[in-house]
Formats: sequence, C-alpha cells, structure tokens
Amino acid sequence: MISTLMSRELDSNTSSASPASVSRRYKSPTVCSFITGDATSPKRMKSRTSMDEARSSWASEDNKNSTEIVRKAKHYNLVLQNSATELLLASKLGKLNSGSFYLPHPAKANTGGEDAHFICTLTQAVGVADGVGGWADLGIDAGLYARELMSHSLAAIQEEPKGSIDLIRVLEKAYVRTKAKGSSTACIVALVDGGLYAVNLGDSGFMLVRNGCVAFKSPSQQHGFNFPYQLDCNNVGDSPSSAIVFKITAAPGDVLIVGTDGLFDNLYDEDISGVVIQAMEAGLEPQMTAQRIAELAQQRAMDQTKSSPFSDGAREAGFEYHGGKLEDISVVVSYVMSN
Repeated sequence: MISTLMSRELDSNTSSASPASVSRRYKSPTVCSFITGDATSPKRMKSRTSMDEARSSWASEDNKNSTEIVRKAKHYNLVLQNSATELLLASKLGKLNSGSFYLPHPAKANTGGEDAHFICTLTQAVGVADGVGGWADLGIDAGLYARELMSHSLAAIQEEPKGSIDLIRVLEKAYVRTKAKGSSTACIVALVDGGLYAVNLGDSGFMLVRNGCVAFKSPSQQHGFNFPYQLDCNNVGDSPSSAIVFKITAAPGDVLIVGTDGLFDNLYDEDISGVVIQAMEAGLEPQMTAQRIAELAQQRAMDQTKSSPFSDGAREAGFEYHGGKLEDISVVVSYVMSN
C-alpha cells in the first residue's frame, strides 16, 4: 500500500535542486477526454495561488465589495453578490452550450493520457480530472483513476434531485465508487438557479470571462509547489470535503473555461481571455474555442524561451525553471445562455 501523496514530475529543464529530490516532489499530469472531445496530442499547465493570496485577491479589484467567504470544516464557500442588473440577468439563465478539446502529453498519447473530463447536458454540468503522474514510477496509470472518477461523477450528478444538486455529495459518491489505482484532482461546475455552482480539489480549475475580462478564477489547492490536493485509491490523501465550494452569479454571454493544470500552468489569464475575445468576434462554437485555447497552451508548453505561470511559480519556490511545462491539456468551454 502507498501511504504518501503523489507529486508531479518535472521535465529536464529544472535545476537548483538535485534530480532525485525533484523527481520525488513533482508529478506529470495528462489529459484524456471522457464522454466528449477527441484525443489529439500534447497539452500543458500553470502556476497556483496560495489560499491566503486567493482570499486577498477575491476581496480586491474585480470582486471588490462583492465577495463573502464562509469557512465550513475544510472547505470554503464563495458567494459573489453582483449588481441588481446582473442578478436579473442571472434569473434568465437557461443552459450551458459546451464543447471540449483534449491534448495528451505526446509520450502518453498511446495510452490516452492521465486526464479525463465529461459534459452532461441533462444536468448542465461539466467536470475535469487530472490523474497524478507520479504513480507511473510504480507502474500504475493514474489516467484510469481519473477516467473512473469522472465516469462515476457523471453518474452521480444524474442521481441528484432536480433543482437541489449537491456537488460535494456527487464528488463523495464518485470517490467511494472509484476502485482503480492512482489519484487525481477534480473540478466540477454546474449551472443552477442564479448562477454557477462549483467544487474544486487540487490544481485543476475554472475561469469565468465576462465582456472580455476575467471576472473570476478559482485558486488552486496545493500542499507545496506542484504538489496538489488529490483524491487517492488508498484513502490516505485528501477527502472530497477538502474541496473548495463556489457559488458565483453568472449572466448570459459569460464564458466558462474549465481545465486541468496543463492549461493554467502554460497560459496567463490574459492569454485565455484574449482567445475568448477573438472567438466571440469570429462567432466560433465552444468546441473550436476550446481547441484554440488548448493549442495555444501546447505551443507555450513547448516554448522554453518565454516565461509561463509554471516557471513563475517554480522560481518563487526556489527552482530554476524556464519556459512552459509539457503535459496533458484538457479544456472545456461553456457559453452561458439565456432561456
């Protein structure tokens, strides 16, 4: 039995720590689409924000005077209270028009990578999971765990009472039912009355773009740099109750981007919102928007000359790391529609 949490792997362009210590501390993520989306080739990731920094950023600028944070046990409940006009628009929300694109790490394309995702039109929900690549050192494909976790999440969310979805309960059911070896992060977002309801555990996450600007981005949960919170097969990792819970007012015209760390480690916020703006101007469908975002993330992942959110985080943690991080990339894009 494995009694320790797994960390991600780093590629060879890291120095400052011994190779042995680096490989033990880091995990390599992978993305494989579940339910929808085609597998193509590689994708990548981004840096994380600590909870203290996140709570500070929630209360500043974009979310000024609009955020209330309530701590319950080990998870956080975020409620964004918007203007009267936005609340009126929120009451007219109808559905999520969603599409996805998936680029596994080139070295893991033959096995489908280690990421998984789902799109459920019945419950207006989407989810992503990133299997922790450190298990590969033990001969275990964590992608199997991620795919099973998302499969059970899809089933569990369809079992929820209409109009009263509990995503922590959904994640708990999926966790208990998953029997594969490995561990994984998880992020699930659903459209409910009044806005978006989400749970996130680990360094996958979501972003809401409104009028071309980033209105909100979920913070990541990490025990240390590139060492994410994770659900695992031995019940020694983090529990679903450790997930952060979000309730966010949304409006028709908003664009929701949900992805694994392969996306957020390689693209800055303005990179993602820039693609969204171009896609909206061109009238692209969600799947094509997801593809453009994923392909840009892959480009940056392969570029060792430019800074990335991941390299920024590595330097802050005391590592010398240049460029992006080549890994699986899963992107789900949802357009928030009116009734």
